[in-house]
Amino acid sequence: DRHVSSIVITDENNHVIGSITEKDLVTNVLAKKLSPEQHTAAEIVSQEPLLIEPDAFYYQVLLAMTKAKVKHAIVVEQKEPIGIITIRDLIRTRSSGVISVIDRLETQSNLKDLAQVGLEIEQVLNALMIERAPIPEILDIITEFYDRLARQVIDLALAELTEELGPPPVKFCWLTMGSSGRREQFLRTDQDNAIIYETVTDPEEAKRVDKYFKRLSELINDGLITCGFEHCPGNVMARYPNWRGNTAEWNKKVANWVNILDSENIRLLTIFLDFRPVYGYEALADELRTFTNNNFKSLPLALSFLAHDATLGKLPVNMFGNLVGVNTPDQRNVLDLKTSLSVFLIDCVRLLAINQQATATNTLERIKFLQDKGALSGQLAGDLTQAFHTIMRLGIG
Repeated sequence: DRHVSSIVITDENNHVIGSITEKDLVTNVLAKKLSPEQHTAAEIVSQEPLLIEPDAFYYQVLLAMTKAKVKHAIVVEQKEPIGIITIRDLIRTRSSGVISVIDRLETQSNLKDLAQVGLEIEQVLNALMIERAPIPEILDIITEFYDRLARQVIDLALAELTEELGPPPVKFCWLTMGSSGRREQFLRTDQDNAIIYETVTDPEEAKRVDKYFKRLSELINDGLITCGFEHCPGNVMARYPNWRGNTAEWNKKVANWVNILDSENIRLLTIFLDFRPVYGYEALADELRTFTNNNFKSLPLALSFLAHDATLGKLPVNMFGNLVGVNTPDQRNVLDLKTSLSVFLIDCVRLLAINQQATATNTLERIKFLQDKGALSGQLAGDLTQAFHTIMRLGIG
């Protein structure tokens, strides 16, 4: 009667307990050939609707709906519903380009078309910057887009390999690292990724499993290259043995890196410690994170070595505290935001977070975690947060 696509279900206190959409009616009533007259709302209600606060920004709502893969969000104030936002509302208030990118990222059936959609992510980034969207929202949205692109590449690689060698022989998890692992990647850079899979005890079977995931990793790495993520010059890619292995092999690698902190292992740890699961059986990544944190807990001196390494670089300031750039053939006083500034902030926050057994990889989340733990004062946490926002906005702009 009201020409709407969803309704909100509340309890006796007018608190939201769920919602019913057109999709719910079709899936849970019509498709099951149930009689509408004999079933109540409670039997078909979606128990976990997306709830949004009234002061949420546009891009926070968009990100939440994108992650939850829903087309409706209920706006609540003190648990009581005050309205509904739909994808159509978002399209009416902004360009539909963002929404169309989300849809097309997950519907492309070949790498060539997927790569074309991937190019449009940079246009979304430009739109976000023009509208002065908050830095956390920009990074979250762009990360979500790149994650979806990576998952689609993996799906295409799995489909190809399943025809060739069959389905995956054991559970696996694809990991991303570096700025992508921290959910801070706003441009397509070179790849930093790895793969972990379940351990099998039979030696011959283990060889077959590694052969399978070596081939899968090659297909995924090549697919990402097609989509604009260049081959890593340091070979930090799952196709190489150092970044591919079963759970037992990964535990051995991490223990070796932490126990023997030479310059090469420090470099590897700096990349590895920001790993984040993107696809597959995430419990494997969780177990690897726990193993890694426990290693540092048992060897606190290792963090001291990493901290010393983090302080070896030279900050771009003179004795008066003024910024000092470097001269290049075509420009004077150029400031490299990554190597001169952000790397110090990111490295130091990472080490403090690991010292507190944090599992978060995002820099802002790590700062908040450290503040909550009392490891950072409110003043310092605020200064670091502001510094990070400034550096990232300059980098994106």
